[in-house]
Amino acid sequence: MKNNVLKATLSLILALALLLPFACAEDDAAVIEAFGVVEDAGVGGEAVEPAEGVEVVYVEAADTSASEDQQPAPEGEQPAAEAPADDGEEEAADANAATILIQNAPFDPFPSKLTLGQKETYSLNASAKLSGSITYTSSNKKVVTVNKQTGEVKAKKVGSAKITAKAGKKKVVCKITVKKAPKSVTVTPKSLTMAFDTIRKLTVKLPKKTASQLTYTSSNPAVVAVDNTGHVYGMGVGTATITVSTFNNKTATCEVTVTEYDNPAPQVNDFVIENGVVTGYTGPGGVVAIPAADANGEAITAIGEGAFRGNGSITGVSIPSGIAEIRASAFENCGGLTTVTLSNGTATIGPRAFKGCAKLKTMKTYG
Repeated sequence: MKNNVLKATLSLILALALLLPFACAEDDAAVIEAFGVVEDAGVGGEAVEPAEGVEVVYVEAADTSASEDQQPAPEGEQPAAEAPADDGEEEAADANAATILIQNAPFDPFPSKLTLGQKETYSLNASAKLSGSITYTSSNKKVVTVNKQTGEVKAKKVGSAKITAKAGKKKVVCKITVKKAPKSVTVTPKSLTMAFDTIRKLTVKLPKKTASQLTYTSSNPAVVAVDNTGHVYGMGVGTATITVSTFNNKTATCEVTVTEYDNPAPQVNDFVIENGVVTGYTGPGGVVAIPAADANGEAITAIGEGAFRGNGSITGVSIPSGIAEIRASAFENCGGLTTVTLSNGTATIGPRAFKGCAKLKTMKTYG
């Protein structure tokens, strides 16, 4: 008798477990059938839940007007560079990122170490570390002089000196290393193409055994902003010039072009296009940029049903803002596809559009 009751209970539990997914199906309408699950879903700024393991990253369009915290750091407010371990050329490492956050490196008005070029001036201020009346003194006036009341220093001669700020019984010390003034400055790369809402790092070099605090400025901060460490930020589509300046007016420039999204130049001849719809692809693969118009200048508005289906050579796809529709099975079974970048203007993604794309982990929208 007990065994029969136990069997009946287990059967009931099993039946409920099997029925539960169907009972919850109505709540899953936000899941894109692009991955073989439900009917098509919009991407126009609303939350989308693709297949498990695929991350959807939403990126707000860049503001066309730079705010105050998006401006390059004012001259004289760069963070103090620490003295390098040797006399080799100073070089910053490259860095990439995917989220715009313009935040200058912390500026210490009285750093523990500072490297200046000969005849360069710098304003030290220890008021954040000391309270009361502060006096400044130099351990070697032949190398570095300092205004006793204001903390303004001037590098006189190659060498090193300690600047001591004292208030009452408390004091803080800044060691200043003086090198020759640079006769030139170089920036790498000299030209750069980047997508908006991305960050790149410029590499700046000074000749050996020279030093200078550096100033970075942008000719158009609404398109490209720059911080006080040489990170450039794609703020909007267009071009701008980043200028790097030394204290003695040696300059170098980098011409920056910001595109709508990060991709190679679209090759119209790689696509089969019929009446504004991409119906096939004959190109070499890799990262594919869908063109905005055909060879005759007619706007492309959709990616047709099965246009890329079964293409194992493409690894990424970038879709411009004019394309409002990705039709059924457009990229079905594209086994090498890992990333998709599309505009918020893409209104619909058809059934099974990305079904069978086992490596697809990120869909990024912009605009």
